[in-house]
Amino acid sequence: MKRRPSCCLILLLLAMVGLACGPKPTPPVDVAEPPPTPPPPPAETVTPGPGASQEELESIPAPPPVRPEAEGWADTPPPPAPEPTARTTFGYRVQVYASATREGAERAAAAARAALQEEVAVEYEAPFYKVRVGNCVTRHEAERLKERAVQEGYEGPFITETKVKVQ
Repeated sequence: MKRRPSCCLILLLLAMVGLACGPKPTPPVDVAEPPPTPPPPPAETVTPGPGASQEELESIPAPPPVRPEAEGWADTPPPPAPEPTARTTFGYRVQVYASATREGAERAAAAARAALQEEVAVEYEAPFYKVRVGNCVTRHEAERLKERAVQEGYEGPFITETKVKVQ
């Protein structure tokens, strides 16, 4: 079977058109740097001559202020370091009470604060306001706090894992 030369010619033309119509490479663009900015003009200085009047002398600008370290301030102690701020981490608290009302939980929190002398948090987890005591980093600390709560008369306190504030 003979091929017609026109088929090959058509294929060659299509290939050429495809190359001609394809994306063209873009020439690199020179990004010129902006011209350098000229230096600022020198500040005007007034130099009085030997016969300068009082008015000319008063028009002379005052010298720049002296830096504090030049006057012996470098020997002054630095300001005191700021107090460390509390950060949060995962730890333990002892839950001593749960209430359906915020008012009931706040009363129980005040009583727990007085009895245990620890930080107390009222946390809402639907449907209860929970009174939790302490900011214990270790489980051992939380166990000791739980024992203290039992000695103070709290019935059924238990340890919960939560975020706590540490110094």
